[in-house]
Amino acid sequence: MYENQFVGNVCPQTNIKKAGIECVDECQPSLGCSDSKKECLCDGNCGYSCVKKGMQCSPLKNLRNGRITGKSRTFNSTMTFECNPKYTLFGPSTRRCRAKGLWDGKKSRCKISCPDPSISNNTNRYRKFTTIGFSERTILRYECMPGYRTTDSLNIKCQSDGQWSASPPVCTGNVCPRTNIKKAGIECVDECQPSLGCSDSKKECLCDGNCGYSCVKKGMQCSPLRKLRNGRITGKARTFNSTMTFECNPKYTLFGPSTRRCRAKGLWDGKKSKCSKLIWSNEGF
Repeated sequence: MYENQFVGNVCPQTNIKKAGIECVDECQPSLGCSDSKKECLCDGNCGYSCVKKGMQCSPLKNLRNGRITGKSRTFNSTMTFECNPKYTLFGPSTRRCRAKGLWDGKKSRCKISCPDPSISNNTNRYRKFTTIGFSERTILRYECMPGYRTTDSLNIKCQSDGQWSASPPVCTGNVCPRTNIKKAGIECVDECQPSLGCSDSKKECLCDGNCGYSCVKKGMQCSPLRKLRNGRITGKARTFNSTMTFECNPKYTLFGPSTRRCRAKGLWDGKKSKCSKLIWSNEGF
């Protein structure tokens, strides 16, 4: 007899997508299995399945910083996982031996965790809220909503003491004035208001430096920059608001900006940067 069997004749196969990988041959309890060494039993989402009599799942590895409860490895038996104090369980708290000879669910781990630091107003985060926290070495990446800025770090890391490397960034100031009045028609795209957005659905209202809030084409890119002779350019992205930095080889001096930003017009701001040697005369430069 196997323990914890479903009551009644209801055991549908709902694991259709991975049935061939995770499930054994299906069956009907009234007919049984053609192989006398197998019996028709309910195997969770695999439905009624031909389970090999006396089958066992492989032993599970020890749970580091925790313990596993359960000795039986026969079909439908379970193992439960519990972590030591100061550690948090990531993964299922219970795993069941399935007809395929494998334990269901993903591997469980006990790790140091940091509580969810939440998300402040006017801020986006690339990871959803979690009640169990985040494991050690997890990096959370934040960004300010259009028109808001911060001087705080946008990346924070869960440390080995269960604390975050910094508090979540606070994005403030919905101020992005258009101060580039003189050359606005040349260097800037159409201006906008964040609360109203842009009339063109292919554009979004974003802060474009001294051009103020501007209707920026979604997915726009600036042209590739030519290689910096006698120096190097750091940065790969060419999307709106991304930057390229310039640095010269030893004995060469940078003339021009050390950083250039991709603007809504599809151009890099600032003038071209060059690396040149200084020429000295007897009187100085």
